[in-house]
Amino acid sequence: MDYFAEDHTRIGSISIIVEPQTQTQTLSPPTLTITSPTKVKLTSFKADFPDLTIDLPCETSLSPQRADLQSFVSVKPNSGIISLKLPTVTSSNSRGKSSMNTLMHYDYRWSSKHLKSLESYSLHCRDCNSLILQSDSTQKLQVYEMPSESWAELMDFWHCHKPHDHSHSNQILTDKFKLQTPANSIISAHYYITVNLEDRNLQRTLHKSDNQILCSQCQSVLGKYDTSNHLDMLLKWKCTLRANGDQKQHSFEPYMFVYYTLLDMLNSSGLRLMQFRSMNSDGHQEVTLLIWVFNTGVNYTLSDHSGSTCRDSLKVYYTTTDALISQERQARGDQIETMDVSWAVYSDTLERVRSVNARLPRCVRGMGNVPGGDGWLMSFLGE
Repeated sequence: MDYFAEDHTRIGSISIIVEPQTQTQTLSPPTLTITSPTKVKLTSFKADFPDLTIDLPCETSLSPQRADLQSFVSVKPNSGIISLKLPTVTSSNSRGKSSMNTLMHYDYRWSSKHLKSLESYSLHCRDCNSLILQSDSTQKLQVYEMPSESWAELMDFWHCHKPHDHSHSNQILTDKFKLQTPANSIISAHYYITVNLEDRNLQRTLHKSDNQILCSQCQSVLGKYDTSNHLDMLLKWKCTLRANGDQKQHSFEPYMFVYYTLLDMLNSSGLRLMQFRSMNSDGHQEVTLLIWVFNTGVNYTLSDHSGSTCRDSLKVYYTTTDALISQERQARGDQIETMDVSWAVYSDTLERVRSVNARLPRCVRGMGNVPGGDGWLMSFLGE
């Protein structure tokens, strides 16, 4: 039996959908038992309905001794689909990225804040594992933050209204598009890290060819030279990170580029639809993925996650159906952002959303159908 549980933080409720493996005629609601604040159990005397333990994405406020527990359980006639609506324990600390203020200050993987908190760390080529750069007690790198799109827009607004104030200064220029990476320093952005290839140490591990940055050991492409902004950029998904002398390799998956781009879009413009375009693996056909951000900061659990809660995720609907994408573009116009991405990013993102969608109960996987393909399909993106 498949289940899906979602924390609706803003309204203090957990919604749960349980779908039987086979369509069932009208079923009396199973017995609900609260086994712990984060676990409930459904019990039925029917042979085709085994006992089911459900891991909740957050704590419920329901008491195990409450007399009317069955009022929170309902069954859809003729399908056997079970729905539960449980109240949650509300807390100011449980809001996650569903709060816009928190969303504005979200931390991304390998941010400057994260790297500064490490005693030592090193970046390695993902393909051959050779060392790219390191920061430790003998050679400490300075780490700076790349201003986000929303930060840059706020700064532009501030400068327009306070032209007389010139008191602020920083070694890293506030204009995002005039940033330069100082020697022995890096700048961390959502999906890339800028370096200075004139640094002597980097000249042994990296080299540049036709505006591409290559690993000197295996010649894999690790990044690019941004000619418009004059930045040497290492793509995070081309690297692995080791921290504090640990040999464990931490990775940055290509789909995270889309995840952080969607968050930045919400911050900078409030738009919730973005179209990602790429050329397919053989480079002969353009492919398109349209993503609609439905909610932010979502915590959820699935029946195959073995008690693991996915936290602070984006709840999205997506489609690759050309007819639906064309229909949405005609209806929404400039409410849809468009971005060209590499095939690695596109294919990894599509695989990610499809994988999550396939693990959802069938009854919640999508909404609507259009000629030539599926309608909107539901999924989640997160770290």
